[in-house]
Amino acid sequence: MNDVIVRNVRLNTDDPKICNAIMGVTREAIVEEVKILSELGTDLFEWRADTYEHFPVKEEMQKTMEKLRRSAKQKPVIFSVRGAASGGTRLLSAKEQATACRLALESGCMDLIEVELAFGEELFGPLIAEAKKRGVKTILSYYDYEKTPDQWEILDALSRCESYGADLSKIAVTAKTKRDLLSLWSGMVEREDRSGVRPRIVVAMGPLGNVSRILPSFFGSVLTYASGITTSMEGQINANDLRTILSLI
Repeated sequence: MNDVIVRNVRLNTDDPKICNAIMGVTREAIVEEVKILSELGTDLFEWRADTYEHFPVKEEMQKTMEKLRRSAKQKPVIFSVRGAASGGTRLLSAKEQATACRLALESGCMDLIEVELAFGEELFGPLIAEAKKRGVKTILSYYDYEKTPDQWEILDALSRCESYGADLSKIAVTAKTKRDLLSLWSGMVEREDRSGVRPRIVVAMGPLGNVSRILPSFFGSVLTYASGITTSMEGQINANDLRTILSLI
């Protein structure tokens, strides 16, 4: 497996890192979240730009990304913008999401950009190519907020995410039963058997999905998401508690 190194953080399954979402509405709230979460010991941040009050105003977004970058210091920052279909706060088209991702790339402030398989290759393909030119890492993700697909659909989703040259693939599905967790794990293991261990982010959402958060390595994930000031996904665990659990495991 080739580790993904972002600033001073090495992403691999041997030592999964903790990520906190930044979901403040105002620039001031965003900076305060970063400060508090840094003190809690998070390893990297994910800025959920769709929650920002001035999204997608270019000038305001640029100022906020610059402020966020300074506040985060040496901790990596992921840029993520979600539409309603993937748990976001706004009704956004794939083109609007892709445009925001391009703005983040051009800002020079973000370390990783998350793009979604649902954008379509015509939108995420050029973003991945441009990110490589700029030295920015990319995450290509697949979401299902309604259910957990069977293991073969999960295998197919991971295969597609890994076929376009992104640095990390991500799959996040909603677990409602123990069988859902088994399907997620089985699909991931099948993918590992076929293509080897690679930098992946694997998440089961919902309270039952907590097992994927406290056992990220078992699910083949290089990072896990914790709750902080806000919670971006149902079922997230407090960052302090999560770090204690990971250290014990």
